[in-house]
Amino acid sequence: MKKFFPLLLAIAVGLSGYLYFNQKVLSTSGIEQVHIYTKDDYNSKKPYPFIKLEEQNLIDIVVSTINSAEITNREMSATSPNYVLDIIYSKNKKETFLLWLNEDTTSAMYKNKNKDALVHIASKKDTGRLNTLIFR
Repeated sequence: MKKFFPLLLAIAVGLSGYLYFNQKVLSTSGIEQVHIYTKDDYNSKKPYPFIKLEEQNLIDIVVSTINSAEITNREMSATSPNYVLDIIYSKNKKETFLLWLNEDTTSAMYKNKNKDALVHIASKKDTGRLNTLIFR
């Protein structure tokens, strides 16, 4: 029994670490809209999104890109983001993400504006999908 306890403890610690680092950034239920602003417009007195996503398949592109992005230990504070994304839920809840992306970007980067300073890096495939969505 004494030899069995460390094994159970190791499994529990490993499983909890896996679940912690593989949790989704965004909940997919209840999202009604995604608003995309340029950074300059978002900082104006009356910001107006240049893209409003209300169709579920387009919202899913943004949500899946955020949820599948690789979390890095790097902090990003040197450059200003290109865009600001407001994820709007049905119960008057909103999450805001900063997005670094331009037409030449091969890997978009996200950061949750209010939660932490960690950068999330999107895959090349997801970055291409975002480019198609934003620069169409």
